[in-house]
Amino acid sequence: MPTCLVLMPFGKTTEQHTEEYWNNHFMHFIRPAIEDAADGKKLLGYRAMRANPSGGSINEEVFNNLQDADVVLADLTDLNANVMYELGICHCLRERTIMILEKGLEVPFYFKGYKIISYSGATNKDSHKFKEDIQRRLLDLTQDATSIADNPVTSYFRSTGRKVAITPIGSHVPGGLRESEFKHLYTPSENSQRNVRKAEVICEAEQYIKLLASSGYTYLVKVNSPFRDALEERLKQKVPVRIVLLNPWSDTRMLLALGELSEDSAIHEQIQRIGLEKLQQGSLRGFDPVRLIEQSDNYLEKYSTSIRGYLDIQRRYGPLIELRICSYPIPSTMLLTEKMGFFEPYIYANLHERMRKAMITFELEFPVSNYLYRHCTDHFEIMWQLSVPYEKFVETEASFKEQLRGRYEWKTDSPGSAT
Repeated sequence: MPTCLVLMPFGKTTEQHTEEYWNNHFMHFIRPAIEDAADGKKLLGYRAMRANPSGGSINEEVFNNLQDADVVLADLTDLNANVMYELGICHCLRERTIMILEKGLEVPFYFKGYKIISYSGATNKDSHKFKEDIQRRLLDLTQDATSIADNPVTSYFRSTGRKVAITPIGSHVPGGLRESEFKHLYTPSENSQRNVRKAEVICEAEQYIKLLASSGYTYLVKVNSPFRDALEERLKQKVPVRIVLLNPWSDTRMLLALGELSEDSAIHEQIQRIGLEKLQQGSLRGFDPVRLIEQSDNYLEKYSTSIRGYLDIQRRYGPLIELRICSYPIPSTMLLTEKMGFFEPYIYANLHERMRKAMITFELEFPVSNYLYRHCTDHFEIMWQLSVPYEKFVETEASFKEQLRGRYEWKTDSPGSAT
C-alpha cells in the first residue's frame, strides 16, 4: 500500500491552532482527502501517516519515513519550524511532494511559482474542494511525477544537470554489489530516478545503443516516452541503435495476455473468458491464443504502439536503427551502451503495474568494467542472431500465428473461429 507522509505541527502554533486543532485537522480533514482519493471508482490506495518527531527534532524514524514514503504532503500553515525543516530535507531527497496552506495566508517566498493547494474547512463545499484538489494532485503524481516541477530544489537540479543521490533505506547497493562495481540497485519506489538515469546514459552513448525488451514501449512510443527523445538525439549524431523485441505471436506473449486477466477483471470478450477458464483448469488447450493476444492491452497498447513508433523513427534514420523480432522467451530488459548497462529481470505478473511504465522487481546499473556487462552483451548478441529482421517478420507473420494456434490445438477452420 503506498504511503503519503504528512508533515504538520503537533503542538499549539497560534491561539486558534491548538494541539487539539491539529489532531482533528489530520484525522477529519487531511487523512480522508488522501485515503478517499480514487481514479474513477477505484481507490488509489494511499495510507496517510503523520511524521512524528520526538523531542522537537527530526529523529531517525522520521528521516527514514521521508525517504521511504511514496508521497509527502506538507502543511505550511503557521510556518512551523519542524515542518519547514523536514520539507527542506524532503525536497533535497525526492520529488512527489504536495504543499498545502490555509486560505488567507501568504505563500512563503521560496515556494512562489510552485503548486500550493489552499484550503479551508469552513463549509462542506470547502472540504469537498480540498478533497478534489488532493485527489487530482495524487493522480498526477501517480501517473508521472517527473513531469511536475514541485519544488525549487529539484527545479534547480533539472536546470543545471546536477543531482543529489541519496540511496533510500532498503534499496542501497549491498557491500558485495559495491565490491563488484555495481553503480545502483533501483527498486519500484525509485522508478522515476531510474528513468532519469537511463535517459542520461542514452544521451552519453557515442558508439552504440542496444536494447533487449518485451515490447520496447517506453523507448519507441511517440507520446510520454521517458527515453525516445534521448534515443532520437543519439540517432541524429549517427549513433547506431539495435533493438530486439519479443514475437507477439509466441507462448510468452500469450502468457502475458493471460496475466492481464483475473476473476475481478472486466472481461467482455468470449475468448478472454475462455482463456481465463483454461488457465484456472490448468489446461491451455482448445482456444484461440491469437485472438486472446489481439484483444489484450499488452498487445494493443504496447507492442503495436511500439511498432508504429519504430516505423516512424526508421523512416527518418534508416539503417541507423535496426529492429529484430525474437520468438524465444526474453527473461529481462537490458539496455547497453559502450559505457554502461542496465538489467531488469522480468516476472510476468502484476502486468497492470508494468503497463504504467513502472518496474515491478528491481533494476541494476553497472559500468562496462562490471562482470555482468560481458554476460549481458553476450546474451544480447545470441538473441540478435536468433531473431529475424522486422521486415522479414512481417512477411512471415501469418505463419507464426498458425504455429501458435497449432500448439494450443486451435485451427482457423474450427467452428466459430475468427477469419
